[in-house]
Amino acid sequence: MGAKMDYAFVTAAFSIAIKLVAGGMILFFAEVKHRKTSLPWGLAWIAYAYAIAGDISGNYIIGAMSVAIFASLIFYGTTRLIGAEFYIGKVSRIIALLPMFFVILLVSGALMLPRNLNLLIMGVSHAVSGLFMILSGFLLLELREIYGKKANNLGITLIIYGIHQVDYLALRNEQGFATVGFVLGLILTVVSALLMIQFVLVTPFGPKSARVHEKIQKGVLILRLESIEGYMDLLRDYPVLAFVRTISTPNKWTTFKLSNVPGKLTIEPTNLPRILETAVEYMKRAREDGDSFRPVILIEGLEYLRLYNDFSSIAKFLATLKDYVSVNEGTLIVVLDEKAWEKKEFHLLTRILT
Repeated sequence: MGAKMDYAFVTAAFSIAIKLVAGGMILFFAEVKHRKTSLPWGLAWIAYAYAIAGDISGNYIIGAMSVAIFASLIFYGTTRLIGAEFYIGKVSRIIALLPMFFVILLVSGALMLPRNLNLLIMGVSHAVSGLFMILSGFLLLELREIYGKKANNLGITLIIYGIHQVDYLALRNEQGFATVGFVLGLILTVVSALLMIQFVLVTPFGPKSARVHEKIQKGVLILRLESIEGYMDLLRDYPVLAFVRTISTPNKWTTFKLSNVPGKLTIEPTNLPRILETAVEYMKRAREDGDSFRPVILIEGLEYLRLYNDFSSIAKFLATLKDYVSVNEGTLIVVLDEKAWEKKEFHLLTRILT
């Protein structure tokens, strides 16, 4: 019995270590690559380490709460990513079935384990966790058009991991479950963490093989809306990163729409940090490609952003973006309508950008 317990503790300790390392790596790369949307994923694995500790020590309250936090963070991190890249309304009907799922689960658990409330608590927590991981997996499958195999592989892995979580209630007391369950959990943890790191390290931008257009000067260009057509023709085949409100952009550009309506590749007007994060990642990739790829960023719709942000926030955002463009020897094209701004604000914007 003692040897069996020692084995269980050693296995649990190893599982905890793997999850802490996985969480730490995701947090590290999220910070280095400025992918703040991935931070919840890193925190999720750290929370799961506490769940394992609670389970093995018999503290089922800590275990259950940690499992719930793990699932919430995985789901939240996924929806943050989806919210930045895609429309998530397709799963709303599934989410609406959650109350029915909880009732069926609790009734079934009470019938199966009338005398073991602690195990019931852990079982329900794992099942709910598994459900949200399955939902996260299906959400990621919606990103296959943007991320390709990376979204497909991580989505399928999270679905399998979710199914593994759900079987806790039925198999926890079965002989050999601890060994098989821990081994399978470790494998799924490692695979999931590695696939998440791939997401942290990649941003869905267009082709990067285009030649640098020497006709476009480095630094900042301030243009009127009626003047943008000539530059769009010049850069039609170049992998420009654009944030726009009203204009149509060439197919080879990576374009984010500024809008409050959720959709594919849209960013809410209040989410200035997301715009900056995306631009910084784009410029870092350009720097890694060397002289073959100079970053060119276009922003149209600052007047729209002004409706949802105070002028100070927009000024700080543009100043920071300009600094990044300067350091990375890129080009920032800003479309401004002088008539839409107060005279003092317009002059301050031009001073910040030039």
